[in-house]
Amino acid sequence: MPTQTLIAGAGIYFAGSGADWLNPERVDTNDSAYARANPSDYGTTDYLSGYDYGFTIPAGYVIDGIRFRIEAKKDNATPSMTDYSIRLSKDNTNPVGDDPVAYDEIPTTDTVMSYGDEETDLWGTTWSYTEINASTFATWWMAYKYSGANIVRVDYMEVVVGYSPAPTTAGKLVNRARLTSRIGGLLT
Repeated sequence: MPTQTLIAGAGIYFAGSGADWLNPERVDTNDSAYARANPSDYGTTDYLSGYDYGFTIPAGYVIDGIRFRIEAKKDNATPSMTDYSIRLSKDNTNPVGDDPVAYDEIPTTDTVMSYGDEETDLWGTTWSYTEINASTFATWWMAYKYSGANIVRVDYMEVVVGYSPAPTTAGKLVNRARLTSRIGGLLT
């Protein structure tokens, strides 16, 4: 199964009730230049969005799975900070599918946190090659902080997409022929 792995071409955040992200555009390179946020006690960040990945999945191919990886860290060992919500978006406006959040602790050193898989996980929705190739395909990530001073930092956001050729008409005819022989030629 072929895959493509790309880092976001751009980053923004969606202002909401959580902590704003400073320098969200820095999620576009693995270079230790961080987007960062300082949530209030028992509060979240706003969604940090990576988009414009630049995928070039060939026309007619089927999307098999999507893995989202983010390199993140927090400044201090305490208080605890976890991932809080992870979403995908086809239009960088509305989330789609499942939220695979695990409430994993964010470490104090640069660590890649991974969600989904490129072989079978479609995040509870369907995807076309055109939706993945679109500049508006996006990943969203939110963190949660318990009481105390701490800052979360994100270096980059990356996506791995697995894809395969679409089934062919010839393959469907072969399967129909096998089915016909198994049931004694009842199909016409």
